[in-house]
Amino acid sequence: MKSKASQVAQLVLVSLSDPTTFNYAINDSPYSVFSLIYKGLIDENVMTSKLEPGLAESWPISADKKQIIFTLKTGLK
Repeated sequence: MKSKASQVAQLVLVSLSDPTTFNYAINDSPYSVFSLIYKGLIDENVMTSKLEPGLAESWPISADKKQIIFTLKTGLK
C-alpha cells in the first residue's frame, strides 16, 4: 500500500546551494524553480527567440512604445 505522500504529484529539485531569494522579480539564479511554478504573461520560444502567448493572448505596444495593453486569455483562474 502506498503512503499518502507517494500518491501526491511532487517536484524534487536538487540545488547546489540555498536560494539567494524567493523574490521572482530579482532572482537571477540559473537553478531557479520559478519557471516551474509561475506562468508569465508572455513566453520566449527558446528555439526562435520570438515572444509567444503565455497567460496573455495579445499585447499590442503603443506607437510611442510607452504602453503595453495585455489581454488575458479567457478562463484563467
